[in-house]
Amino acid sequence: QNFAARPANSSGKYDWMLILEAGAATPTPTVAPTPPPGGNLIANASFETGTFDSWGYGAPFTISTEQAHAGTYSVKLVNASTWGYLGQTVSVSPNTDYTWKLWIRSSGAGGARMRVLRTAGDGGGLLPGTNYVDNQGGSVWKEYTINFNSGSYSEVILSVSDSASGKTHYIDDMTLTTAGAPTPTPTPAPTPTPAPTPTPAPGGNLVQNPGFETGTFASWTQTSCTLQSAQKNSGTYAVQLGSTATITQDVAVSPNTDYTFKFYHRSTNANMRYCVQTTGGTILTNGGVVSSGANTYNNFVQRTLSFNSGSNTTVQINVYLTASGTHYADDFELYSDGAVPTSTPAPTSTPTPPPGGSNLVSNPGFETGAFSPWVQTACTIGSTVNSGSYAASLGSNATLTQDISVSTNTNYTFSFYHRSTNANMRYCVQTTGGTILTNGGVVSSGANTYLNFVQRTLTFNSGSNTVVQIYVYNTGSSTHYADDFVISGS
Repeated sequence: QNFAARPANSSGKYDWMLILEAGAATPTPTVAPTPPPGGNLIANASFETGTFDSWGYGAPFTISTEQAHAGTYSVKLVNASTWGYLGQTVSVSPNTDYTWKLWIRSSGAGGARMRVLRTAGDGGGLLPGTNYVDNQGGSVWKEYTINFNSGSYSEVILSVSDSASGKTHYIDDMTLTTAGAPTPTPTPAPTPTPAPTPTPAPGGNLVQNPGFETGTFASWTQTSCTLQSAQKNSGTYAVQLGSTATITQDVAVSPNTDYTFKFYHRSTNANMRYCVQTTGGTILTNGGVVSSGANTYNNFVQRTLSFNSGSNTTVQINVYLTASGTHYADDFELYSDGAVPTSTPAPTSTPTPPPGGSNLVSNPGFETGAFSPWVQTACTIGSTVNSGSYAASLGSNATLTQDISVSTNTNYTFSFYHRSTNANMRYCVQTTGGTILTNGGVVSSGANTYLNFVQRTLTFNSGSNTVVQIYVYNTGSSTHYADDFVISGS
């Protein structure tokens, strides 16, 4: 990494920084203005000028209207093969405690590194007593806080650098205040008059003919698809996608609105792809085009993605097969966040446990903050969750088990939520002696390349056993997350 600076005025103070590979083009810096009133020492902190005014920046950073924490604009960072930066020099009082806050939305963890630096005139590098902070993933806006003391310095550089990890990030609403001062509220740009809200299908679902219960492909466009009733998640019909099939539907939406897209899917290989895109083919869903993963147990699994409509009033659901194989899809949903459909169909293979303590799993969501009564190796309690405050994080070659008391010769359903980036997790219900009970045997998790939690479901009969064992384990490297375990009687 190289650091470069230019005098901001005749006193020789420096007003910008550069973090780039050797040989990269040097952008023209801007002069840091007098800090604005209101307590926030950062100028153009929410980028609502629609420009990089007061900031130095490199090629991977652009001004964007695709996502904004507040107002209209944010900075978009698409990790590239070279290092780049976003930085502003701010004036501070020596030996004073400061709090720097900013909001970042990322498609995955890592790739946006936050640092407080000395100016080149003060020797460059990290401000003594500080360390860098890397972003988390999750495709939601998260606030980051960095506390530091200015030491003997009267200027520091607030920097977000690109660490070349192939992800997309949005950065917005920064504040820098003296420690203990109230955080200024970002001033959003005037809210434009919204476009008319499209009339949704009953229950808030914007998808027409979402479960194909008309017995036709009305509102859908398809190739190599058929309607059938032998395999469905609910109702009478579902779509069967043959080799290299496609099925799409154009859906009316409101601009600049967050939406959730869901559907149920069943297959035996990972050749299905799905996303929401513009009618021109630009991918909108966080995580891009997603691979379905292989459901080797042949149960329907709900797939979920989120996206922002941007400037679009129409978006397109796009589901297709890349090669051979037969896949089934049913019960499509697309709704604005906060407008959850009133009647989401439950999968026929995953009955919702009745209330009143019917879940036989103890500490099912790890909300005690501990593992008891689970038995584990190479697992930790973490905050990457499906719900609540805690979930289990399974490291390389980890195992997680719990013995469950059951009635003999009874049918049960086992489910839990899982998140990962590869297919190394395995799961089943077995006897305490290791005999597999679950229909389909030991099941591979499949890869959730979009890093969302997906519910996994199996069924089994207890046979002559009065105790069975949940068995979840990681066959290789990488980290997997598990949460919200349920065993309930059918």
